[in-house]
Amino acid sequence: MKTQSATGEAIDLAQLEQKYQITLEAIPEDCRVRGNCSAIDEETDKACEDEIFARLENGDRWAWFTAKVTAKDSNGREASEYLGCCSYEDAEDFKRGGYYEDMVRECVDQLESPIGEQWNEQIDNSFPADCP
Repeated sequence: MKTQSATGEAIDLAQLEQKYQITLEAIPEDCRVRGNCSAIDEETDKACEDEIFARLENGDRWAWFTAKVTAKDSNGREASEYLGCCSYEDAEDFKRGGYYEDMVRECVDQLESPIGEQWNEQIDNSFPADCP
């Protein structure tokens, strides 16, 4: 899949995953399932909700979660993006859905933007050199 860098050039997602350490986490969702997983009709919504509840009872963290995508560069700087109220089969299913690529791009844009670099330099310079 191709995406664009902050400079507008096309970059393959695989190239970004090689240049940056990219992680995807399924964080427990605070938002309730009922009324938030579907908006089709009462019968369909209930079936969707019941399926999610059953998966959650079986320990399936991908049933209802907040997605956190983080990109970390070689200097240790990182940027994260979040997307709530997600329900996917697994990590690979989420990565195929399109949101993953957008979230990776947003993280990389934060790391590569001149404003992001200035912000990180300010943070780096505001701590004593011996600060862990």
